[in-house]
Amino acid sequence: MSVPRRPARESPAVLPRGSSRRGAPRLYLRAGVLLRDPRGRTQSGVLGNLGDGGIFVHAPAPFPSGSRLRVSIDLAAAGEGGPLEAEGRVAWVRRQGDRRLPGYGVRFTDIHAGARDRIRDLLDMRAATTRRLWLD
Repeated sequence: MSVPRRPARESPAVLPRGSSRRGAPRLYLRAGVLLRDPRGRTQSGVLGNLGDGGIFVHAPAPFPSGSRLRVSIDLAAAGEGGPLEAEGRVAWVRRQGDRRLPGYGVRFTDIHAGARDRIRDLLDMRAATTRRLWLD
């Protein structure tokens, strides 16, 4: 009697830069970010990526996971219009490690509808540009 074989596990796909396992699109651009907690402590960093649900900031992480922050992103420096403001919470922290820059993820908890629309417009423009590149 033979034992049924289990199907082979598929290896995870290699994702190109700009794609995500999250299911939500992310925009990779460099812009300055200023973060401030309710006590008034501030930190500046560099935007790693931006989505309509939050951001990744390249910076040492003085704010612990769960900290509430006011976020200001200088999109003008990246050629993408004026500053973008939102409230957020530190969702996770990545410490310095092998081949990894330190930083942290901030999930938006309160963002003006106009700011979220700007993010979605930027994501849509980037997606359209990417599609054109693949089709040309």
